Amino acid sequence: MNSAMEFNRAEAGRRLGPDVVAEIRRLVAEAPPLSVEQREGLRAIFASTRLMRDRLDAAELARREAPSA
Repeated sequence: MNSAMEFNRAEAGRRLGPDVVAEIRRLVAEAPPLSVEQREGLRAIFASTRLMRDRLDAAELARREAPSA
């Protein structure tokens, strides 16, 4: 039901190219670690997104299964 495309790391790597992927990896390796507050904030964002996605999926399913008027 979810129309969003799933992330495919290999495909993203092919589209970006090896130089871009190498630069991304370098930048990530140099970045400071996230604070506890930042990690918790990200967890909350992803939890909220999952909840909304599930609600939208349920609403779409209900709409499809509802008798036509």
